[in-house]
Amino acid sequence: MVTDLLIKIQKGKPLLPVEQLEFDTNGITGNLQCLPLRQVLIIPQATLKQFDLKVGDLRENVVVDNDGLHELASGVVLRIGEALIRLTFHCEPCKVIRDKVNLQKIPHQRGVLGSFLNKGRMRIGDAVSREKKLFDPIPYELADRVMWYLDKQEKPVDSLQLLHDIGLSKSYARVLPTLLKKLPKAYTDLVVFRSKQVNSMKLILDYPL
Repeated sequence: MVTDLLIKIQKGKPLLPVEQLEFDTNGITGNLQCLPLRQVLIIPQATLKQFDLKVGDLRENVVVDNDGLHELASGVVLRIGEALIRLTFHCEPCKVIRDKVNLQKIPHQRGVLGSFLNKGRMRIGDAVSREKKLFDPIPYELADRVMWYLDKQEKPVDSLQLLHDIGLSKSYARVLPTLLKKLPKAYTDLVVFRSKQVNSMKLILDYPL
């Protein structure tokens, strides 16, 4: 069951608690624009209790009382009220929440990201259930996710498009060249860098992953 709903109305500001939210395949109405694979963040109540957190501390949109949420595989489809949500991958710990929780202790416990497959409304009290439909699982690890994506490409893709499509912000463009150097050349050949990007990255190829 859904216990809390929140909308991110401004970057870095507290989330807005709501009784219901509207959504479509582009994301949550009124929410900050999110990448396609990161349209909604769902967290179980158990995580908030485990780390002594308040609702909204992990920047989540939906809190549910299903303790087994993190055990669900990528590609599973959840029905939450009217919503059909494809689970994509666990939300990575990041500096946005470092003042709330120890980042070393919360990997794979920060909730599950997902994409909306339909249009409708979600309300507090809505039931949560699993659908029979399954999608292709999306890897959590960055290198694996890059290869997963490039395996589906028939022609070279722009590096920023790659980042967008696998759910990463443009800031990851700094580490992409280093990551690609560690992959088979067949993958490197499928990524096209714009000239300005290449020039700006020459000094940061050793940026730690």
